[in-house]
Amino acid sequence: MYAPKYTTLTFQELTVPNAERPNEGFVIPNVELPPLCSPQFKTGPPGDTAQVCSQFLADVLQNSKCVNLESLCVVTDKVAWVLYCDLICLDYDGSVLDACVAALVASLSTGLRLLNILRIIFKMFNILQLLFRR
Repeated sequence: MYAPKYTTLTFQELTVPNAERPNEGFVIPNVELPPLCSPQFKTGPPGDTAQVCSQFLADVLQNSKCVNLESLCVVTDKVAWVLYCDLICLDYDGSVLDACVAALVASLSTGLRLLNILRIIFKMFNILQLLFRR
């Protein structure tokens, strides 16, 4: 049995939280199916398959609550983290959605560890600012 192969890129930035959920951040998955993975895909804007896979991952994240979106909030109603998870298919063979979920979970575990490190750095920075204001 063959399995699809994915590479993932996770990057984060600060943004303003949504007005309806001022104490939550965002996780935005994006699946890319380039011609490299299969001849059935063409260059250009994302096709239907890629969009359906991306929406499926967004639904899985929302319904499973595997990421605590409140932990991505830095300052309520002011600043929150947004995690962009780009999944790039290298070989379109096998169960694509299962491979996407596995790649997303692996990517998020790395991205969330990095956010914890950044939180510690921000706290240290704030403490240093308070100390040197005197």
